[in-house]
Amino acid sequence: MQVTVADLNLDFILDERSRELAGETTRWFDLTRTHKLVERVQKYNPGGAALVKACHELRPIPTNELLLSTGGMKQNPCY
Repeated sequence: MQVTVADLNLDFILDERSRELAGETTRWFDLTRTHKLVERVQKYNPGGAALVKACHELRPIPTNELLLSTGGMKQNPCY
């Protein structure tokens, strides 16, 4: 593959990481860290496009942890 400096941007790197690390469960972390989750789900996943929101960048807190919390921990938005 011929890559020029002009080709190198965040989307190119995310595309390359998706090919190189397919199945290694790092995708969600890459997309949330770069704040590209909503944009890329809407672009590449028509089935999930209408359902994804920015609040999905946070994972749900397990119910057991919420129940054990003495400080009144609240569930993350969207869950």
